[in-house]
Amino acid sequence: MVMSRRMLERVSLIIGGTALGIFSTLYYRQTSSPVRLPEKGVLSPVPTPVPTPVPTSIPYGYPGPINDQLPRKAYFVSYNRQLRHPDWAFEHITKDSLKRNEGVERGKSTFQEDLDVPEIYRAKLKDYFKSGYDRGHMVPAADVRTSQEALDETFLLTNMQK
Repeated sequence: MVMSRRMLERVSLIIGGTALGIFSTLYYRQTSSPVRLPEKGVLSPVPTPVPTPVPTSIPYGYPGPINDQLPRKAYFVSYNRQLRHPDWAFEHITKDSLKRNEGVERGKSTFQEDLDVPEIYRAKLKDYFKSGYDRGHMVPAADVRTSQEALDETFLLTNMQK
């Protein structure tokens, strides 16, 4: 079957246009890729041991992504640096842990930034100022009455959920 000259021109135009489109796309992708600059590392003022030992409360490992694992006196929290809030927290409640000890008062506690998290990833008090968000405890302060220090740790921003 012999193609007419007109049909041959049309097929050539279609093939040429397709080839031009493919090469243009490849060239655009190659030249428009952002240049990756070397990232500056964040130095932690306090070296953190890696890996953090798994507490006996979670013998099968940590649930969820790799985050800052922060053991506290009355609870354990996994802090998400990207979102700047905890992914999860757990506490082991017993009769003894719920007993109110003398001198342990909520009024002495204030919300604080957690110095165990590098400053660039740390939730800040100003993040909540006039934001419309409340600071919700993952581990309630009412559950922690063993010591003032343990109660104060529940007011760290790594224990707060917006």
